[in-house]
Amino acid sequence: MKLFDAAKKKGYKYGEGSTVWEYNKIMQRDIEKFGGRIYKTYRIYKKDL
Repeated sequence: MKLFDAAKKKGYKYGEGSTVWEYNKIMQRDIEKFGGRIYKTYRIYKKDL
């Protein structure tokens, strides 16, 4: 929360979240709570060869 508040006070409007895993619902909720949006989803699949 401190990071979001400090960035907002300095006038930041955009940020980069890098990789937030699809199953990390807590982080996704926090991003959306502060006005962010999830715009891309990456998945890792496994296949035995």
